[in-house]
Amino acid sequence: MKNYFQKLKLTSTNSKGHAWYNADLLPTPPEKRTWNVYNFLFFYFTTSLTPSSYTLGATLVKMGLLWWHGLICAAVGSFFLSIILVINSRASSEYHLGFPVIVRAPAGMYGSYFFIFVRVSVASIYFAVQTFFAGNLMDVMLKAIFGHKWANIGNTVPKSAEVTSSKLLAFFIVWIIQLPLIFMHPTIQRHLYTVKAITTTTTLFAVFGYCVRKAGGLGTPETLAAGRVYGSELGWGIVYGINSIMGALCPILINAGDVVRYARKTSDAAWVQSFAILFSKVLITFLGCGTTSAARVFLGKTFWNPWDLYDALLDYHWTAGMRTAMVFASFGMILALVIVNIGTNCLPVGADTTGMFPTYMTIVRGQFLCWLVCPLFFPWKMISSGARFIAFLGSYSIMLCPIAAVMIYDYYFVRKGNFHTLSFYCPNKGSMFWYGNKFGVNPRAIVAWIFGVGATIAGVANSIHPGSVSVGVSHVYQLGFLLSFSIAFIIYAIMNYFFPVTLCFPEGYDKETVNFEEFAPTDGFLDGEKCQDILEEEVSVIEDKKSSISETIEISPDLKI
Repeated sequence: MKNYFQKLKLTSTNSKGHAWYNADLLPTPPEKRTWNVYNFLFFYFTTSLTPSSYTLGATLVKMGLLWWHGLICAAVGSFFLSIILVINSRASSEYHLGFPVIVRAPAGMYGSYFFIFVRVSVASIYFAVQTFFAGNLMDVMLKAIFGHKWANIGNTVPKSAEVTSSKLLAFFIVWIIQLPLIFMHPTIQRHLYTVKAITTTTTLFAVFGYCVRKAGGLGTPETLAAGRVYGSELGWGIVYGINSIMGALCPILINAGDVVRYARKTSDAAWVQSFAILFSKVLITFLGCGTTSAARVFLGKTFWNPWDLYDALLDYHWTAGMRTAMVFASFGMILALVIVNIGTNCLPVGADTTGMFPTYMTIVRGQFLCWLVCPLFFPWKMISSGARFIAFLGSYSIMLCPIAAVMIYDYYFVRKGNFHTLSFYCPNKGSMFWYGNKFGVNPRAIVAWIFGVGATIAGVANSIHPGSVSVGVSHVYQLGFLLSFSIAFIIYAIMNYFFPVTLCFPEGYDKETVNFEEFAPTDGFLDGEKCQDILEEEVSVIEDKKSSISETIEISPDLKI
């Protein structure tokens, strides 16, 4: 076993110390900063154009909101989230570092492992959920291709499993299809989003157009009035919708650093993110709400997800033309899910496992690990109903958004936008990111996260089992994203006011005189410093390339971190 781990070893570091870097954790070199403004535009635009976002809009209609209520939720939620996203991603675009390294600043060298573990856990689960979504669409596509030969496959799975044999088989088909994409490094993943922007947009508009034409509009007075909510129930429904929209976008908020670190220049990954997210989220919510509202007219039922809708359309009009249309529609949505799954779930897991185990893991190896454990999460149990799906999004966001709150306050107010890059990799326990304790933990950040999550976590139970908590607690949960973010931000600010960090900058620099982002033009390297100074005297850095070339860098012994 020991020999096996030796073969997996990527970086030779001081055998007596802990590895804090490998090629994927070092600052992105200029030649690998390949993402331009168009890559970011397509990435963020297509991130929202998925069945998950469509499902959210459809679920709001099923909850009793009208289609234009969904637009309000999408516009308000995505507007606030997109601004927070730009603010939070700036550090990574300026210093070209990913989340696992950047988070060492507010959390501490070992404290960062806690936040990394939180993110890798929820991203792994969401990868499984998105794969199951794609599996359900694959089930519909295969039914459209093979007809009732596929639909009539015997079901040997018990009813308590909340999945059928055909859907389980389709899930594993999609799971295997994703495997080749797992081995794509983020420097080349950008090309996938251009393809997705064309195919997914065409698919969504085609199905929307058919349903609206068939219904003669977005709904009749009778169907619009059916199940509609009013008064305070409507008001809290809109609040819940805004929170759910922000919860659905939360992965992008916390994962942005893993992508923007590859920006050619900071401006390429700035406000284009905000525009793309705002526009695409409003668009997909409109298409989800509008399609669901219109389909209810002639199908007589509200479907909270696209696969059940597509299946119902097949049964409603079983013709060669409809079967062909549903093959292309399902394929477009499967492609959307697979591509976004790689960029917003698999990539973060790859980056996080690299941050936790830099001696053995690369981003690509971590992505493979995420793929490998996917079936073990049994995602069909999590999203068997619209309520469970909404609850899942809510729990996802309240776990992650306090991390973003801590990172934002630390970057803008504690450090004034200045990171000393060498300190992110320094094993010396007297350096700034060890926070003056041998554990390398910033307790201020951990306390802020606990308060942010604790304020709203009780409401998750009510989303799954209505009535299990008081009305007041459920309303608090409906404010989940904004409340948990605000509480974590305020608590971290209070902690820093009463217990200020004593070591924010390298020797010779003072917080009162240093300018905002003064270190950014040199990527956080001060006079005489360079990236090679991060490495030990002789380090073998194995980069994850097709040729698997191992390069040895010789460093002068008198250079110290």
